[in-house]
Amino acid sequence: MTAPIDIKFPHKLMKKQAEFLESTARYTVYSGGVGSGKTLVGCYKALNCAINYPKSKGLIGTQTYPQLRDTTQRTLFEIIEAIDYPIVKKFNSTNGILEFINGSIIYFRTLDNESTLRSYNLDWFYIDEATTVKYASWNQLRGRIRKGVLDIGFVTTNPDTYFHWLYEDVIDKYIKGDLKDNDYKVIFATSLENKHLPDTYINDLQSLDQAFVNRFVLGQWGNMEGMVYPMFNKDTHVKEFEHDKFKYYFRSIDPGFTNPFCCLFIGLDFDNNIHVFDEIYQSQVLDDDKITMIKAKHASYHYNNTYVDPEDANFRAVLRKHGIQNRASLKDVMKGIMKVQEKLAIKENGLPSLYIHPKCKNLINELQFYKWEESKIDKPIKEQPVKIKDHAVDALRYFVYTHYKYYSGGASNIGAD
Repeated sequence: MTAPIDIKFPHKLMKKQAEFLESTARYTVYSGGVGSGKTLVGCYKALNCAINYPKSKGLIGTQTYPQLRDTTQRTLFEIIEAIDYPIVKKFNSTNGILEFINGSIIYFRTLDNESTLRSYNLDWFYIDEATTVKYASWNQLRGRIRKGVLDIGFVTTNPDTYFHWLYEDVIDKYIKGDLKDNDYKVIFATSLENKHLPDTYINDLQSLDQAFVNRFVLGQWGNMEGMVYPMFNKDTHVKEFEHDKFKYYFRSIDPGFTNPFCCLFIGLDFDNNIHVFDEIYQSQVLDDDKITMIKAKHASYHYNNTYVDPEDANFRAVLRKHGIQNRASLKDVMKGIMKVQEKLAIKENGLPSLYIHPKCKNLINELQFYKWEESKIDKPIKEQPVKIKDHAVDALRYFVYTHYKYYSGGASNIGAD
């Protein structure tokens, strides 16, 4: 995009909003908590496109008409009314077409049926609250922008689950660096960044349940509803770190054959923080091959102990046969989960007690998707997690609960039972 025309807009934008407005990426996403100025900056960007590119055609869409009329459209017209000279030729509220003096057009459309979008040729589009919109509409709009001077699309949204198409198709790939340069840009904002919000409003938001705060205040994506570890956050808990100078070293194992065999490699630092620095995660592995894999990985470290699923006495015997002393872990699932939650929680110093190296991809993945069982009709809620993708989180629980139950993290835990 070229430099915007100097128009006196009625608001002073925050840093993240300005970054969104100035983005030259083909697709730009502004993901934020409530009150983080999403719709406002989305409308600013839409007006910049219409004003700076005469005779351009753009589309502003939301899932429902009330949302379009009462929020997005109203915000855009409030900005137009505050601009100090006329830019609009006419607005037809019946067909939802806004015409500008310079020949540009904005179509206001609902996105509940992607087939109604097929006849448009657009220079740009803007989707407000994109997580309420279906993937088919997003895909259809991407096919409507033609190769021209603009050729861009942008969205604003509250976060949603990791299963949402916007996270899978854009955000996750953007975070991992799997998208081409300048194809996409994702900007994350929190409610707390908006200094114009009253303190009472922020305090009320932060007093709500943690799942709401994580998603709608802190702007975190994730499967918040029913998560076993809702306090887990990749930005907080996943860190690069050196692992050759820890005070103690441990392994924790969830054996399996059809289900994946998982071995976590763990270090404790001198402040008793847990650092999971590597993992083995593989199906269809025979016991002898498991031993070979365990011994070959980080063989130079002295391991104070190896924790194993207590129900697999045979594998524990195989480990001992090959010189790997081990201890049967404690099996109390609920108490173990509570202890892991405690280590993931943020302490008074603003830091957690548990960190995970980015190479531990399976553990990171499971922590994000590990859910409680949902209640069935006419049946009580069972306080137990769903037994799916739980091998790495089980191995983590074995170590955290057993070690801290017996040793409170202060002893070297040498020996086996």
